[in-house]
Amino acid sequence: MRRPQELFDLNPDDFRRRPLADRMRPRTLDEFVGQCHLLGPGKPLRRAIESDRLFSSMILWGPPGSGKTSLAAVIAGQTRAHFESVSAVLAGLTDLRRVIEEARERRKLSRQRTVLLVDEIHRWNRAQQEALLPHVEDGTIILVGATTENPYFEIVRPLLSRARVFRLMPLAEDEILTILRRALADPARGYGDRPLAVAEDALPGFYERPFAAIAERAGLPEALVIERVRDLLEAGVVRRVRQTLNTGSLAHGALVAWKVPADALHDAFDTLFRDDPFSGHVVIRSTDSALPGAAFRLWTTVKVPQGFSLERHVAYMAGVIGAEAWRVMPARCLFALGVGHVRRRSLEPGARADAPAQPQFPELTRLTPAGWQALAALKEPLEPAEIVPEPWRARADRFGLPYDAFLEAVRSLEAKGLIARFSTFLEHVKELPTGERVTRYNALFHWAVEPGREIEAGAEVGR
Repeated sequence: MRRPQELFDLNPDDFRRRPLADRMRPRTLDEFVGQCHLLGPGKPLRRAIESDRLFSSMILWGPPGSGKTSLAAVIAGQTRAHFESVSAVLAGLTDLRRVIEEARERRKLSRQRTVLLVDEIHRWNRAQQEALLPHVEDGTIILVGATTENPYFEIVRPLLSRARVFRLMPLAEDEILTILRRALADPARGYGDRPLAVAEDALPGFYERPFAAIAERAGLPEALVIERVRDLLEAGVVRRVRQTLNTGSLAHGALVAWKVPADALHDAFDTLFRDDPFSGHVVIRSTDSALPGAAFRLWTTVKVPQGFSLERHVAYMAGVIGAEAWRVMPARCLFALGVGHVRRRSLEPGARADAPAQPQFPELTRLTPAGWQALAALKEPLEPAEIVPEPWRARADRFGLPYDAFLEAVRSLEAKGLIARFSTFLEHVKELPTGERVTRYNALFHWAVEPGREIEAGAEVGR
């Protein structure tokens, strides 16, 4: 027998060994998912729990997984009553007598009520159920009985007449997804950030078995990492999973500032973001209009493949979006960020990576046809069905490369410095002042740097 308040008072190591469903039980009504007909704002049961005015006994009737035991634990946490829990499968009259005697003493000495949860109360026979009657009647205990069976057939009528029956409904699909997302994201009680912290920025280079590498660094079984990453991807917590590449040397790139009429600005943004295959980040500048160059409110990164003209493509897109003027600023040096999004969320302001970011100077690299095929196979994000121990075998086959030839081409790409890291990318959600939640947003920062210190400054920013 274990009191629900003990659910949150365990040694952290013991707590992590408990089943996920037990660790993720809601601690407050706000964390409780589902049963809005009982626990929605203003509902009588919610008001009674929040105001600590739970005076009548109750029977919680619902299917497995609907939240009966979790609701009892929430009642324990949000009322000043002492809470006791017994399982009708394991406990008998001896256990019940002890609980009743302690409740009577508690009421006499401190006037504290006792809430008694009897889980699977339908398992008790008539004599065991009737033993509760006098103590429910005189207020020694407030009974919370949990059952999956119809209480009008399984609970003795004298006891049923002294309790309110609350019907819990099966959770809807979106409610189950809400619980899953919490479990996948919660670092203290759920699956947490451990695999993601590794997967985002700790796997430089190419790995034939990337999820085994994540598992080794995270201290988790490979099968569990695969299951978690696939679940995160399907739930939309992770936006994509892929091998990242250093493609600055494979294409000409630039930062482009566009001057677009105000009434066409958002349409231009949508066109570049959705329809231009060569535009990367697209940003609408929102800084003070008095600053130099503020009329150039639309900014993009543009990268065109070898054999294409960057200037001609920009000029063409200027006509498409109705730009009045534009400025092309070719990339002279690139810096990779030193810390992934998961670890960045836990860093204090001013924190930074151990080493400065390394500068990368764009110089075009020529590839063989097999190299381009391997590059295409690597670049495409993995689908949920491809989150398997060896994801590259099927991928190489789909792109028409024997696996050995694919590996040889990848090693050649790696030797040329074109392979970055295997990585997951979180889906980021930002709430606008209007209340709208958006997932695609970027910020662009300009840095005024003393001449001659651009490389040093870029390395520190990337850090």
